[in-house]
Amino acid sequence: MSGFAADAVLSFSTFPLKVSLAIGALMSAAGFAFAIVAAVQYGLSGRVPSGWATVVMLITIFAGAQLLCL
Repeated sequence: MSGFAADAVLSFSTFPLKVSLAIGALMSAAGFAFAIVAAVQYGLSGRVPSGWATVVMLITIFAGAQLLCL
């Protein structure tokens, strides 16, 4: 029964695609914003951000790009 409900919502609506587009755009923007913050922090203090910063930036940017391509 829940399968029929999911089909009813997803088959006749563009809303799920619009939601994934919005989430993808927000995730990509957050990734780029984090990259800018890390670059500015490096420029001002000369400290290199820890290794997780690069991983977080790349994951958010590429995950957002995947959602944008749906």
